[in-house]
Amino acid sequence: MGTVTLRLDGSEIFKWSGDDLGIRKLEIAFASAARSRGVTPAVLASSIVMQLPSMGIVEEKRDQTLQLMGIMYFILSRATEDPRRGGTYRAYAGASDFDFDLQVHGRDVRVHLASARWPSA
Repeated sequence: MGTVTLRLDGSEIFKWSGDDLGIRKLEIAFASAARSRGVTPAVLASSIVMQLPSMGIVEEKRDQTLQLMGIMYFILSRATEDPRRGGTYRAYAGASDFDFDLQVHGRDVRVHLASARWPSA
């Protein structure tokens, strides 16, 4: 089981725990939500993340669920940029602990990996 902690400019906004099956369910549900809006999951996720500084985490549970799924989708689809661990964070999230800090300035979104506990080989 992995844990992902998400921060926005240093302040924790939420924490998610799950395994590969939980991640797959999130991906399927988010892809369906994006399709129903006529966009790709990547476009919807980017839009959600870019609105995060001005909106914060929304209160209404249904909207909040979509928002948090979009943020997770966005984060997990980022490349690790680690030569020892290729691919995206999605490949490791079910068995790792990650702490990410998002910095969003207009259309510029940066994902900083603040700390990680990777699965042992």
